Amino acid sequence: MDGASPTQSFWNITLPQLKSVSTTVILLGCIWTFNIFVVIFFITGGGPGGKTEILVTYTYSGFTLGQYAIAATYGVLIFSLLLVFSSVYRRMARES
Repeated sequence: MDGASPTQSFWNITLPQLKSVSTTVILLGCIWTFNIFVVIFFITGGGPGGKTEILVTYTYSGFTLGQYAIAATYGVLIFSLLLVFSSVYRRMARES
């Protein structure tokens, strides 16, 4: 700490201590962004010809139409994708 410039202090002391919080916030942000339902559904409702549908809106549509098997399949698919992404992200964050 003695003799370190403010830039060196930031890069070597402050930033490494923020790493655990930052990785968690980034991971949760990615998960929430992946599952963003409200914006797409309420603004476009699936859009013209279903062009703005994503997995989450397909899942909702399946439940509202009574297609529970398809909706549950989409739910498991979303869970699996997020689980793989989270595992890979946590492993990469731990290594760096």
